[in-house]
This record gives sequence, C-alpha cells and structure tokens, in this order.
Amino acid sequence: TGKVKPLKYPVTASFAHSNFRLADLTGLEAALSPPAAIKGLEFRDNALGPSASVLSPLRHFTALKRLSLSHNRLEGELASKWLCLAKLDTLDLSNNGLTHVPQLAGCLPALERLILCHNHITSAPGLAALAAMTPAAASKLQELDVSNNNITAGAVATAGGGAAAAAGAGPSATAEDPELSSAVCARPFRI
Repeated sequence: TGKVKPLKYPVTASFAHSNFRLADLTGLEAALSPPAAIKGLEFRDNALGPSASVLSPLRHFTALKRLSLSHNRLEGELASKWLCLAKLDTLDLSNNGLTHVPQLAGCLPALERLILCHNHITSAPGLAALAAMTPAAASKLQELDVSNNNITAGAVATAGGGAAAAAGAGPSATAEDPELSSAVCARPFRI
C-alpha cells in the first residue's frame, strides 16, 4: 500500500523451511532491492530445481558472501555459471540430487567453505579443479565436505590427472586409497 524503501544495510535474507516452498527465484532481485545490500541468502528446505537455471537471478547479488541451497531439488550437474559470485565465501549445496562437483575453481575466488554432503555425486572433476587452483586462491578454501556421496578415490585421481599432484599436497589418490583428504587439498575437509 506504500512504496517499499530500498535496503540500506547489509542483511541476510532467509527463505528457509516450509513457509515458502519456492520453486524458482524469479523476481528475487526486485523483491530484495538493492541486491548489493544482501550479504547472505538462505533457501534451505524449498523446492528449487530440478534444473539449475532456477538459480539465474543470483547473478544480481554481487556482494553475496553466504548462500545456502541445501535440502532442495537440484539435480544432475550444476552449471557454475549460476554461481559465479566473486565475494561468496560459503556455499552449501548439501542434501540435493547433484551428481557432479560443480566446476567452481575459477568463479568463486573468495570461497572458504564448500558443503556438498548428502548428494549423489559420483564424478569429481570439480574437486581436481579446486585442488589445481593457484596457491593464493586455494589457500582460502578451509572446508570441503563431500561426505555421504558415491565418490571413489579413483574418480578424484582420474578427474584431473591426480588432484594431489596438481595441488602439491602429497601422493595422488588411487582406487585402492579411500583416504582422499590429502589427495584433494592439504586443508581439513570431510569425505
């Protein structure tokens, strides 16, 4: 009944849980104006997906630091073009139906936490790409959680010719070596 005033301070907007049940994000940038004021977005327990194109409005949120898309209906291989956000430091894609680790190495330079647990991931070329990042970019990644997926050590090693060798973090993983923590990065992570 009146004009909505633009946001003037950094905020985290939560659209979590069953109050919303969002199937796509159309009009999000208009509803949260200006998008540059938004530092965090929470979409846990919605109905986003199965196509990742529902995420395209996220590109307007250039100051976004935290993004949770957990417990949705995202399936298959997630195209990184929907998630290229230079300031994003935390990305939670857990509890979806993803089958591949997204190729995020070049488009998320500030990434510190990547949570991919409880998906259906079998192919891991994105892990090899993360391990092969330049030391300056790779040093920001502090947590990588790919637990409760179907990734084998061989899938990581063959994804990039040996992720550990590319990262200089120790011996490369093989199908007989289920311990991937040293194969993917020298920083702590869960598998």
